[in-house]
Amino acid sequence: MIPVAPSETPADISIPCVAAADGVAMGTIHVLRLDPDPSGDSARIFSVEEVRQAVESTHAQLEAFQRRIHSRIEESVTQVFRAHLAILHDKDLMDWIEGGVRAGRPAVAVIREAYGHHIEMFSRSPVARLREKVQDLEDIANRLVRNLHGGGQGGAGLHGRIVVAHALYPSDLLRLVAQDAAGAILIGGGTTAHINVLARSLQLPLVVCDASGAGRLTEGTAVLLDGGRGRLMISADPEVLTAYSQLSAADQAAPRPLHPCTMTADGCRVRLLANVGLLSEGQMARDLGADGVGLYRSEIPFLLRDDPPNEDEQVDIYRRLLDLAPGGDAAIRLLDLGGDKIAAYFPHDLGPNPSLGLRGIRFSFRHPEIFTCQVRAILRAGHGRRLRILMPMVSSVDSFRDVRAVIERCAASLAGAGIPHNPAPSLGAMIELPSAVLLVQEIAREADFLAIGTNDLVQYILAVDRSDDQVAAWYVPWHPAVLRAVRQIIDAAVVCGRPLSVCGDMACDPVLLPLLLGMGITAFSVPPRRLSRVQDAIRGLRMDTSAALAARTLASPTIAGVEEQLGLPPSRFRRGPAAPLGHGGVKES
Repeated sequence: MIPVAPSETPADISIPCVAAADGVAMGTIHVLRLDPDPSGDSARIFSVEEVRQAVESTHAQLEAFQRRIHSRIEESVTQVFRAHLAILHDKDLMDWIEGGVRAGRPAVAVIREAYGHHIEMFSRSPVARLREKVQDLEDIANRLVRNLHGGGQGGAGLHGRIVVAHALYPSDLLRLVAQDAAGAILIGGGTTAHINVLARSLQLPLVVCDASGAGRLTEGTAVLLDGGRGRLMISADPEVLTAYSQLSAADQAAPRPLHPCTMTADGCRVRLLANVGLLSEGQMARDLGADGVGLYRSEIPFLLRDDPPNEDEQVDIYRRLLDLAPGGDAAIRLLDLGGDKIAAYFPHDLGPNPSLGLRGIRFSFRHPEIFTCQVRAILRAGHGRRLRILMPMVSSVDSFRDVRAVIERCAASLAGAGIPHNPAPSLGAMIELPSAVLLVQEIAREADFLAIGTNDLVQYILAVDRSDDQVAAWYVPWHPAVLRAVRQIIDAAVVCGRPLSVCGDMACDPVLLPLLLGMGITAFSVPPRRLSRVQDAIRGLRMDTSAALAARTLASPTIAGVEEQLGLPPSRFRRGPAAPLGHGGVKES
């Protein structure tokens, strides 16, 4: 059964927020900011030797965090903490601090001055990579002063804390997880797809809160955070806390292994695949008994680093993924960078409409050296293995053929150099653009398999930027136009005899599952931790009743008619902007 969230009581103080990464957290607020004097003893005089001892204590803590995160994430991400260590031992900073201390000034004031200068300088930089260092500087300054006062927090610096921040980058999430944070709240802006995906992969509950509610989120305040349902409560009723404690325990429990074969109640075989962004998720999918990896987000290792992984590093990651994948079956999606998923080391201008900008295979063609490096790495990793490559953001037959030509050239180059590789991978197309839907039968004839990217499909059909909270209410996955587009894709796959899977939030929505099943979808790709819940839902469905539901629903030309068939409350945008969020959940890419 899929857990149901407890209802709020009149005594609860709720702060409006939007779901970003699921999970339940209960703890006290910790505000990320430069506040390097928690003891209040800012006038105390320290010696240079005491400052150096604080530096060494901070160094030891950062190394402990590095070991902890490496044990959870096998990809090359330890450079995040190497960067922290480089800042800690930066000669200019240390000369500034030690010089001030030797002059008899209070150490805390000198640290605030030195780090504050660099924070101000970096925050004004036009280079995104430098702006991302601001919170690293703040964290190190805070930690250095705590250790100076003998208040270091050891290896679990944020245990039981829910972190509030005005910006979060991938390196921040890694740092929070390494320090054992319970959850995170992002203030005053929309989150991005890669932050959602990474937070979910790292099992860090996350919500986005409007700036108007930030005043209540003060240091040490006890809060309850429900990242999957978009709830944030202060002074929650004891009964609500008890119920959420049980829900949190269920969320944190190890996922239940799947039954050996996923079947509907009337005997129809369904394939359950896993969406994977980290190698640890590939291992989880294998342990749980998934039928394969339906989507590997190859951009995640790029987003976690300060520079792109080289060809050999990528070969190692993809090879390990293919070895972990259940049945050796994994679809590696080519880089889906751009839009709201951008690595800081790429020079970029998001422009006024990032979702309509340079992303997916457009981004790859703009950066051919990155593109060919990735393709070569995938082909090398696939040597002697089953290999499927999935193309994101296919907009035409031409774009599919253009990517195929790059793959063929890379294979020829590897062959010419005598480098072992897979010369003939299966090539698939993500159908997520309206243009691809209109050409889906022609694209299906070119491709070996198809995958429906439901989140982007909804976004582009409905012209709703899914990273913009101002229009979130208009993001309606059950819109008749979306459902009819899915129907058209299914028909094309059947006519051309191509395997078809669905990934994205629709694939694990318990309300939409019977509808998709009734439309003819028999392969679903979902986050590993949701596999057992989706299997339970499918095992309780019948194909005949699902098909009847699909027929009735597809016949409706209105959102209201679809909602009536599915038993959903009226969509939020039809109830007015002040109404709470309706059905739906966190969005990933």
